[in-house]
Amino acid sequence: FPKEEDIRKQWLAFCGINEHVLNTVTKLCANHFREEDMIKKVKRSYIKPNTVPSIYRKKTKRSLQFDSFNNKIYSKKKKEYIATDGVNVDCNILIKAQRAIKIARDTIARQRRKIKTLQQCRNRLVTRITTLKSLVKHLEQKNLLTELAAEHLKIEIPDIMNEILKWKKGSKKKYEELRSFALTLNFYSSKAYNYVRKKFRNLLPESSTIRKWYSVLNGRPGFTNEVLHTLKCKVRKMEDPIFCNLVIDEIGIREQIEYDGNRYYGYVDLGVNSNTTNVDNPLPARNALVFMLVALNNHWKVPLGYFLINSLDGKERASLLEKSLELIHEAGVILHSLTFDGNRVNITMCTNLGANFHVGETFKPYILNPITKEKIFCFLDPCHAIKLVRNTLGDKLILRYNEKQIYWANIVSLQNLQETEGLKAATELTKKHIMYKNNKMNVKLAAQTLSESVSTALKFVNQLYPKQFNLPEETALFCLMFNDAFDLLNVRTKFNKKKCKMALTNDNFNELKSYAVNIIEYIKQLFTEVDDVYLSADAFDRDYLSRLCQLSPYIDEVVKYISGFVVRKLLKNICHVCATFITANSTNSILINLKNRGNLVFPSQDVIKITQFCEKVIRANYNIVRTRNNIKAILTIQIYQEICDSVFNDSKITEHIMQQDLFDNHKSELIKSIIEIYLNLRLFHEAKCTTNVGRKEYVRHKYKKLIHFKHQ
Repeated sequence: FPKEEDIRKQWLAFCGINEHVLNTVTKLCANHFREEDMIKKVKRSYIKPNTVPSIYRKKTKRSLQFDSFNNKIYSKKKKEYIATDGVNVDCNILIKAQRAIKIARDTIARQRRKIKTLQQCRNRLVTRITTLKSLVKHLEQKNLLTELAAEHLKIEIPDIMNEILKWKKGSKKKYEELRSFALTLNFYSSKAYNYVRKKFRNLLPESSTIRKWYSVLNGRPGFTNEVLHTLKCKVRKMEDPIFCNLVIDEIGIREQIEYDGNRYYGYVDLGVNSNTTNVDNPLPARNALVFMLVALNNHWKVPLGYFLINSLDGKERASLLEKSLELIHEAGVILHSLTFDGNRVNITMCTNLGANFHVGETFKPYILNPITKEKIFCFLDPCHAIKLVRNTLGDKLILRYNEKQIYWANIVSLQNLQETEGLKAATELTKKHIMYKNNKMNVKLAAQTLSESVSTALKFVNQLYPKQFNLPEETALFCLMFNDAFDLLNVRTKFNKKKCKMALTNDNFNELKSYAVNIIEYIKQLFTEVDDVYLSADAFDRDYLSRLCQLSPYIDEVVKYISGFVVRKLLKNICHVCATFITANSTNSILINLKNRGNLVFPSQDVIKITQFCEKVIRANYNIVRTRNNIKAILTIQIYQEICDSVFNDSKITEHIMQQDLFDNHKSELIKSIIEIYLNLRLFHEAKCTTNVGRKEYVRHKYKKLIHFKHQ
């Protein structure tokens, strides 16, 4: 609007509005001016000075009629826009018309949502669950109940849905049927119980109430009658026989005596004393001997019983085992095997029942069922066995095989070499694996120490430094044999490329048998040295960090191996043409050839050249790698500027990027991607190395066990 007062009044009179409505952004459409009043230019048009609008264009519809609306459904703030019954709203101004339309549309949308909600509520009421059968079917569809649990609920629990629906929240009356239903459903599936409780408006008891009801069940030491009863019911309902394995193990417990007002807890208790005011033995219990039944052709396991003990010899354990075999037979379960730790007392337990673990003509790794006289085979726990083997090698330091020595120092030297060089030869070895005495119970450390990757790494460093390691081939063979033995006993699937990692079947029985015989023959020829000879690992320590401009043969091979991983990661995100430039059909890398099982990717020479240069730059900037926050960007720029002109110069890739942008083509993106992936790997590894350097001896696990088992 013009600033001159006379002209502005004429504009206001033409528009029919007051001056107080105007603001700094109020404008008038150009359609109200004649063409001779306009000054037209290329980009925009201007109005001549002192021009007054003279064209008034009528709209086809100047008012809107709103009928049959209820004033009560609108808020007070919107009452000025509401059209009441029989009243016309003047909508000459476009903004008011748009607001009125928006309010009408919002009202219609709210009413439609309300109608839809009421319809859904009605449908839920129509299909409301009113019988136990429909409830169980609904839970099965939601995958909250198994088929066996559903059948058990239908058979043993009466239809109490009417009681649940009639039971008001806060009512003190508890129906026995409701209690039985809640306990049974929560036993089979806590998720199903919580789901039903939520859908029925929390009419079922809370979880704390269920726990209180469970607390009245007999949970004292001994064999559990509830479990045996459940097994019998399960056997009756199953069409096929149930085959199981019995696991026996000791659990260390805290020596503490408690009194609950009726009896003492914490003493030795074998579950034979029915008088709850007395105890079987006044000695405090130190361990809990647990019997666990694991299904072989199903997916479940259940504790058969437990006994609080201070110490039990082999004969006493054999008596408990014999009693458990009788109870399992009475339940109708077929027992095929036992699994236990390789402790001397457990070996004695089985020998008292007729087993013989001395390898030879009298080898008898099974006991006979006292009722059916069928063979029950005994297995030492592979996880416990691999720890014993690792401990033997680590404590004795030297083992003998066919007049050749197996040195623990070779594994120590390998870890020292990896720590000195700053890169790992595709192993999991750390200081924690070498200082295992503070983590003797950790199965993962033992399995990773005597592993195939350590065996391959020992062969690899022997080819690089044949004079630095003392007979690493025998140590590598030792690690490989026990790695395969552990895999053979710890397998979970029948599909694997390695023979020792395939489950036992009729097709591969003879093959796996011959494989196991080879391992047995190897173990028979292992002996310990009479005189402990310590081979110092310090003699093999070498410092390569002073030679930053040149990579050692070890680092060179490891970088080539990492290059294969970089290529594998890149292949997912690049075109098929670029993929041919970063892969090769063969390689001369010693480590890659040793680690290859048929699926490794061979990097091209250009990729290896880039990764090797990256490694040199990292080592040249070693003093700032672990301190600068933007070190990745700094190294990327430095590496790219130096290497971009010396790689991927083949005529094919030049032809490939001819039609692409000069500064943003596949060649530059490929080089940057290789640099980025390699730097990410190395910088993460440097962070982990920085953490390990500051650590000394791992004592937390050791002192935890010492405090837990003090004076035991």
